Amino acid sequence: PAHKQAIMRGVVDGNVDETEKEIGRVHALMERNPNLLVVPAHDYNAYAEEAVYPGFIAAR
Repeated sequence: PAHKQAIMRGVVDGNVDETEKEIGRVHALMERNPNLLVVPAHDYNAYAEEAVYPGFIAAR
């Protein structure tokens, strides 16, 4: 588990301790459910091309 880059972390993570706990909870959830795919909302590069607007509409 990892935080965002330092600059972004300073801008959006107002409560670093709570963010650290949440990262740990998500990590534990992923370990308990190995088939679960977790895609960070802030990581555009992690999305499949067809899942990004307008591609997901055109694919229907």
